[in-house]
Formats: sequence, C-alpha cells, structure tokens
Amino acid sequence: MKKQQDKRTARGAKKTDRAEIILHLFREFPNNKFSLKQLASASGGASKEGRRETLEILGRLFEEGIVEECAREKYRLTQKHLPHYEGIADMTAGGSIYVRVEGLDDDIFVNQRNTANALDGDRVEVVVVHRGRNGQFEGEITRIVERNRKPYVGIAEVGAHQIFVKADSRRMPMDIYLPKRDCPDVRDGEKVVVRIVDWQPGSKSPVGELIERLGVSRSHYAQIESGDKNPSLKLSLKIKQALGYPYDDLFFNPKRPVSRH
Repeated sequence: MKKQQDKRTARGAKKTDRAEIILHLFREFPNNKFSLKQLASASGGASKEGRRETLEILGRLFEEGIVEECAREKYRLTQKHLPHYEGIADMTAGGSIYVRVEGLDDDIFVNQRNTANALDGDRVEVVVVHRGRNGQFEGEITRIVERNRKPYVGIAEVGAHQIFVKADSRRMPMDIYLPKRDCPDVRDGEKVVVRIVDWQPGSKSPVGELIERLGVSRSHYAQIESGDKNPSLKLSLKIKQALGYPYDDLFFNPKRPVSRH
C-alpha cells in the first residue's frame, strides 16, 4: 500500500516538474509554436505516457487561458500571458526604441511600427512577442505609463494654418505640431523651445506647447553653432534656462577634448 502511495507521489512530482518546464519553454521562447511531441520531448520524454501527461498539462493551461492552439496540435502563449515589463524608452534617430528594464541584461527592441507613439524618455509597458536567434527580445509597447516632460529646441516651420517644429535632437525624429492659434507670433525659421503635451493614436506628429521663443533666425543660430558668431548673453541665458543646461559655455561639448595652447 505504501509503495503504491509513493509511486503516486513520485508521478505527481514528475508531472509538476513537467508542467513547470513546459511553462518555462513558452515564456522563454514567446514567438515559438510548439507541437505536443516537442513539448513532451523537452519536458521529460515523448513516450506514450509522456505524451499523455503533456496533453493533460496543455489541456489545463488551455482551460486557464494561458496557452492557445494556433494550428493543428501547435500551441503558443496567449497575448495576455506574454512576458510584460515596464521600463524607459530610449529612441533612435530612425524612430525605433530600446526599452531599458531594470533587472534585464539587455534592452528590449521595439520596431517603429510597434512603439504606440512612445517618445524618448517615456516610461512604458512593453510585451515581449519575439526572441531573435541572438537571444535579444523584441516587443510591442502596450501602454505609456508616464510621458517624459523634457523640452526640445528646434526650428519653427510656419505654414498657412499650422506650425511644425523640427527638433535639433536626434532622439526626436518626428516634427512637433504647434497649433498656430496658440502662438500666432512665431516666425518661420525662428528658434523655439517646446514640450510634448499629447500624441493621439493615428496622428503623424506629437502635439507640443510653446515654452520659449529664442528670437534667433535659422541662419543666425547655424552661425552660432559653428562658432562663427557668439550668442548674446541674453540669448545664452534664455536657452540655458529653458533646457536646464549645466555648463557656462552653452555650446560646450563635454565629450569633445578641449584644445590646449
């Protein structure tokens, strides 16, 4: 009697181990579609008994809404059970995003079409939908938890009915829309400081608010950046105040070596 009870206990423990391995496989390779035979082999053997146990486990996971049958005898995780993380968006010049997640060794790559209008510095929720051959996670942003409120400096391009600001920062590859009625005095080519306030789904550009007019033409600012012309003290203070710039020299690059004479 005791031997039979021990056998049942051992079988139960073995089935629990198999279930944990199967669930780990689904989560480790979220883009994979697994067959019954693959799951049985990877979790302890594809014998007749092993396949029967695997089928029972899959049936339970299916009832709990954790996995779904995506083809004949092919299974994968359901969308809501894909790995979810929260992190900070790091935008590239091309518009794609890498999400930095505390505790993960590598950032999660998000293609531009799956960014859900997230911007550089936003805190976002990302779901992992794919794992590449190099082991890197690829995901989709599902929610913007908190917008980054940092300002951007750019050139105002004034049209008949709208204003678009082309930001200097490579981390803002999209033009920023300004409602013309809110800033009727902004001139074409003028340097301005703006902040993002909204970006509705389906819209091509984020909507900004005007923080500061720097009163500098496009050509004048280009001369200042190149070093051909020095900015006035008033202009320097304006830009420093708008951006919270820490250096005395507005155009000082801390990564560029200082020449010594």
